[in-house]
Amino acid sequence: MDLWTQLALYQFIETPLCHLRPLRMSDFDRFYAIISCPQNTAFIFPSRQDPDEVSYLMAHNFIKNPLGIWAIASKTNDDFWGIIRLENIQVSKRTAEVGYFLHRDLWGQGLMTDCLKTLCDFSFGSFGLEELLIKTHAENVASQRVAQKVGFLAGQGYRASDRYSHKVRHYQDYYLTRKAWAHE
Repeated sequence: MDLWTQLALYQFIETPLCHLRPLRMSDFDRFYAIISCPQNTAFIFPSRQDPDEVSYLMAHNFIKNPLGIWAIASKTNDDFWGIIRLENIQVSKRTAEVGYFLHRDLWGQGLMTDCLKTLCDFSFGSFGLEELLIKTHAENVASQRVAQKVGFLAGQGYRASDRYSHKVRHYQDYYLTRKAWAHE
C-alpha cells in the first residue's frame, strides 16, 4: 500500500492523552482563538484577526487536502486543541517534515509530546517513512524540548528567510530516523 492510502486509513488516531482527527469547520471558534493570538502563532505565521481570513486559511491550508493533517482534540468532549501534520512529504525519499501547534492554555501538559510520539509510531510503522524532520526557530525552545523528549536529534543550525515575514532568522533542525526510533 502506498503512503497516501495509508494516510487515508489513519485519519482517526487515538493517543494516550487525546485523539487525532480531521479538522472540521465546526472547530472554527477554537481555531480562531489560536490563530488570532500572536503568542500562539509567533513561530508559525502571523496571527490573523479577520474571521473571513481565518476561515479561508482553515479551509485551504488544513481541510482541503486533509491527508497527513490531524486536529488534536479532547477525548472527553472532542474540543479542538491544535494541529499536528506531516508537511513537505517526499514520497520517493520516504521523508516528511512535522509541524504542530497547540493552544497556549494547554502548553506544558505533555500533549504535544504525546501526539508527536504517536505520530512517530505511525510514520515509521504504518506509513513506511524513513526520516522525520522538525524545523524550529532557534528561539523556540519549547518546540525543541518536545522534539528532544521524543528522541529527535539536533541537526544543522542555520539562517534563512522566514517564509511569511521574509526576515532572516535563525533556525534549528531536528531529525529522527526509523532506525533510531526502532532502538528507542
